[in-house]
Amino acid sequence: MTMIARISLGAALAAIAVAANADPLDDLAPDHVIAQMQCAIKPYPVTFAAYLAKRSLIVLKDNIGADSTSCWKLNGTYDLSGLPVSRLCVSEDDPFMVALYPDIFYRGPGTSPGTQLILITSLNEEDAKAWAAANNIASSAVTPSIYVEGQVDITCNDFDK
Repeated sequence: MTMIARISLGAALAAIAVAANADPLDDLAPDHVIAQMQCAIKPYPVTFAAYLAKRSLIVLKDNIGADSTSCWKLNGTYDLSGLPVSRLCVSEDDPFMVALYPDIFYRGPGTSPGTQLILITSLNEEDAKAWAAANNIASSAVTPSIYVEGQVDITCNDFDK
């Protein structure tokens, strides 16, 4: 067997091993999150926060949110079908969900920001709007970030429905 054949065989076996150990969540997450960002249904932000925590991309106790919105800076970047997500912010309007997931949802006194899922990206607004359009997400969901200067928020909020 030639050196090139050994390298190709080794690469193929490594790819098979990775595929065999792949978590089905990694295949399901992009479609799940994009469907929520399309905002045709009420967002369910607990799922993506839990997924990122399971992947060690966020540490739930490192919540840097305020005003009833939980936010995390990702440990690295999550690529959501071409969208580099650097931070995640979520809020939940349902007191039962807030009580059930206290490590995810912070709820302060006063008015609620609604149930929302906010992806924060380093893409410029024009590129983020192009990504949104390609994924059937309204351009109005893409705005300059209110959380991180120079970045862009892509938001689904049940109040907007």
